[in-house]
Amino acid sequence: MSCWLPQNSSYPEGRDSMKIIGRIDDHLEEVMLVFLMAYFVFVVVAQVIARFVLQVPAAWTEETGRYAFIWLTFIGASYATKKGMHIRMDVIESYLGPIAARRMKLLSMLIFLAFLLIMSGIGLSVCQTLLVKPQKSPVLGLPMLAVYAAMPVGMILSAIRMLQWFYLELYKKKTAGI
Repeated sequence: MSCWLPQNSSYPEGRDSMKIIGRIDDHLEEVMLVFLMAYFVFVVVAQVIARFVLQVPAAWTEETGRYAFIWLTFIGASYATKKGMHIRMDVIESYLGPIAARRMKLLSMLIFLAFLLIMSGIGLSVCQTLLVKPQKSPVLGLPMLAVYAAMPVGMILSAIRMLQWFYLELYKKKTAGI
């Protein structure tokens, strides 16, 4: 499936800050997912070794593995948004003409953006509550804010990716004269 966001963007020479921003834009989710997945695999393997070889289960691996998986889910959602890989009902679009289908796609993406913004607000509200009334994880005593922050971070990143998509769609419309 092809990506609807520009990949390996070329930025003018002499603009090092723009190159850095472009690289972050192109690879942020991928880098985060690689590190989270590597850590997740490490703790799962450590748990298996501790439980079955050493006969002493390590509770920290289970807890941090669960939290890494939560972060993987929300950053992965942003990555899927970036690549245009979210599941979407497009059967109606297939029966419409090209202009109506494009409008229907824009409408569905606008609804998705509204969902992302609502969920970002809910996640930020939960995080604000955890700032006022902090909670700790049961085994390691980690602040639960670090876990619950995955939702607003992932949703905000997804919303940014959707805004990029809208910008490119409007830019295509301008350049195509539609």
